[in-house]
Amino acid sequence: MNPCLYILRFSSQLQFADKQHEVSMTALRLVQRMKRDSIHSGRRPSGICGAALLIAARLHEFNRTPADVVRIVKVHESTLRKRLLEFGDTPSSALTLEEFMTVDLEEEQDPPAFRAARKRDKERLQKLMEEEDGEKELTELQKEIEAQLERDTNKRRKVAAVIGTSTSCLGIEETSLEDAEASRFAAEDALDLIGELASDVQAKDEGKNNFKVEKGLGPDLAVIGLGQQDDKDKFVKPEPKQFTKDLHNAEDLILEQKDEEYINSLIMTEDEVKHKALLWNKVNAGYLKEQKIKEEVRAREKEENKDRKRKVRGSYKKRLPCNASTAGEAIGKMIAEKKISSKINYDILKSLDQPGTPIPAPATPKETTVRSE
Repeated sequence: MNPCLYILRFSSQLQFADKQHEVSMTALRLVQRMKRDSIHSGRRPSGICGAALLIAARLHEFNRTPADVVRIVKVHESTLRKRLLEFGDTPSSALTLEEFMTVDLEEEQDPPAFRAARKRDKERLQKLMEEEDGEKELTELQKEIEAQLERDTNKRRKVAAVIGTSTSCLGIEETSLEDAEASRFAAEDALDLIGELASDVQAKDEGKNNFKVEKGLGPDLAVIGLGQQDDKDKFVKPEPKQFTKDLHNAEDLILEQKDEEYINSLIMTEDEVKHKALLWNKVNAGYLKEQKIKEEVRAREKEENKDRKRKVRGSYKKRLPCNASTAGEAIGKMIAEKKISSKINYDILKSLDQPGTPIPAPATPKETTVRSE
């Protein structure tokens, strides 16, 4: 359905006063531009109209919020914002009001879903290219590492060969001057290489030792206040006091006079017991009163339940066995004991067993004769 059909109705509800026609024309032009840019395809017309009216209102300096437009066009705010973002991705969104009303861009844009898919594909390809570049960098770095390792191994082999030749030259006396000069030159070269390797190893060791903390530079335990281990234990774990005595001997069981006086002071006298009882009753008077009322209620309910049980038991009557020779006699006894219902004619029920009793005919409605005058 064409969204242009709803522009006039929605614009009148948004109350643009004197500029209603101008805002409506701008919104119609925006809808046409959205149709050229394939934004309207597969979309509800209310969302397109809402986005166009909101942009047109802002272009004509009307303060209309997305909530105001949503209340009129009956769409969700997220849908409205999505249409605005889709229009913002087109070149027409960069034009001013005068340029937009006068210039018609010939280039048409692809649908938003197609652009989003193409963007995802582009990001995926870029990610793959970055991964390939990373793999290339790793391979180049690996090649450099392997070349450096080869150079180091060749250097070690040369050093070992030079050391071997120098030791052999020093151990054997040579008469030739040229051989002596060659051996001296080889020995000097070997010593230089050994010195370089030793300096490299020493530099690495110094770098490692820089991170070690020298002893004696840190604060002492005595300066901090901790002291030795014995002093620290005194503060952390104090010695427990001896509250009880070890009674291993019979002499220890004999109490002193002070102990007996202390025990006697713990036992209350009769006056103290009475005073304490009075004080407890005074403090807990409310609780005692509530308990007394509860006990009286329980006793009363118990007595009432006893009387009720006696009445129920006295109401029962022992049923005698029904000895009847015929069905009519049994029916008569049953009726005499208890009437089942007031709607039953018990006289007819008694005469059912008697032979020759006529069966009453059902009552029929009386025929009414209508006389014609």
